[in-house]
Amino acid sequence: MTDLARIYDDEEKEAQAEALYHKALDIRRSTLGEESPATLAIQTSLAEMYDRRGKHNEAEAIYKKVLAVQRKTLGEEHADTLSTMNGLATLYSNTGKFSDAEALYTKVLEVKGRVVGEEHPGFLSSESDLAELYAAEGKFTDAAKLYEKLLETERRVLGPDHPDTLNTMNNLAGAYVGQGKFADAEAMHTAALETQKRVLGPEHRSTLMSMNNLALVYCRERKFSQAEVLWKQALEIQTRVLGEEHTDTLITMNNLAGIYRVQGKYADALAMLKRTNEVQTKVLGPDDPKTLYSLNGMGVIYRTLGRFDEAEKLFKKVLETRQRVLGKQHFETLNAMDNLATVYTDEGKFPEADALFTVLVETRRRLQGEESTQTLYTLNNQAWLFRAEGKLADAEDLFARLLEVRRRTQGPEHPETTDAQVSLAQIQVEEHKNEAAEPLLRQALIAYEKTSPESWQRYHCQSLLGMSLAGQKKYAEAESAELVGYQGMVQRAESVPFKNRAAIPEAREQLVHLYEAWGKPEKAAEWRDKTSARPAAPENS
Repeated sequence: MTDLARIYDDEEKEAQAEALYHKALDIRRSTLGEESPATLAIQTSLAEMYDRRGKHNEAEAIYKKVLAVQRKTLGEEHADTLSTMNGLATLYSNTGKFSDAEALYTKVLEVKGRVVGEEHPGFLSSESDLAELYAAEGKFTDAAKLYEKLLETERRVLGPDHPDTLNTMNNLAGAYVGQGKFADAEAMHTAALETQKRVLGPEHRSTLMSMNNLALVYCRERKFSQAEVLWKQALEIQTRVLGEEHTDTLITMNNLAGIYRVQGKYADALAMLKRTNEVQTKVLGPDDPKTLYSLNGMGVIYRTLGRFDEAEKLFKKVLETRQRVLGKQHFETLNAMDNLATVYTDEGKFPEADALFTVLVETRRRLQGEESTQTLYTLNNQAWLFRAEGKLADAEDLFARLLEVRRRTQGPEHPETTDAQVSLAQIQVEEHKNEAAEPLLRQALIAYEKTSPESWQRYHCQSLLGMSLAGQKKYAEAESAELVGYQGMVQRAESVPFKNRAAIPEAREQLVHLYEAWGKPEKAAEWRDKTSARPAAPENS
């Protein structure tokens, strides 16, 4: 009976699986008793299914009940007890309760190391779980160190071609991405992919997952065309081998939509997301977390295009559903709140945005930590709200704090560190703190020229550098920077998100101010004429 329940669970037939689990549980309780290991095993299987389906409160209650019985009857060092502790830790990790998860994972690892030894497969699995949690917390240095130790052991004990070894290579590459070590990450993913193609074949599911991982690194390196090619290859194979309705295929469709978006191919991105959501709604239902993910992606596209009403409608729908299905403190629910608060900022609905950000910041700090990736993301969005409200001093303080954390945790060359530098410098330019802004912008420009020389962000940075120089009366150098920055943004106007397009006319206006301050009225008049004659940057539809 339980085997059939697991089959239903694998086929995502939750109602049938749940009914069979409960029927089997009733039989075990009546024949073997409440504390029988066989009875507890069924409850654990039910908790695992609930956790996968997003019913985290129900899963947590079962795990805690089972764990209490196992500690009493079996002891803390028994394999079943450790398995339940691990399952509960995974649930805590999935729901963003990182400190609770870390305490349990660490305990499991300590017991396994003492009982079975550090080369036992169970110990290696627990090491991997803890390293994965570190990465989720944004502790990428800790994650990389643990993955490196794990990889050395697996290569020696299991062999370089073992699936677990290859999986650790992919995970270590992910930690390198978090540290901003993109070249190391690309090399590690490439090595894993080549081995999987040789050992497993080019159409194996694990090979395709490695293609996905490598494409994600290409995205972080801003090698968008290479990422697009890889995802298109993976999607063709998955559609042919697994079918369009398979979970892996739908994930690749979502990722391909994302790469279309960052390249400014908004129509392609929206079409892909609509098809993905249509299939997910049919196969998984409208409330499934994966269905909501593609719906949220559509909202992001609408926001990028300046279609704020449509974005707000979708973000509200996603938030309401996640609150009902996952709970108000689930990390996906918090992400939905973040998206809604940000679009409120775009719309000028500042009280609504303030209210959401206040709740978000408090909740993320309490559940995920002050310096987690998710908390920093929310603080960045809150800083832009402060700027929109005209609270430049508050925005500067928050961006300065974010930059300090990113430099310390991700390194000075990480793209998010670079973005934080530009954000802080932009506020300082607006506050006429040009001497403070100049070195930040010069450092950021060097980084952009290395990692993404053709991006609109690189030219926006150059334009801001020109403004900071003009504010210091370094007019000749300012002219060159402002002209290059403005022209670069104009040439890439279609890829500039709607909310950022005001930077283009602002750059033209700044050229007028530059020539006026420089005592070149003819040039100022020339650019003033261009400003009045030139239409606004076009909207995508």
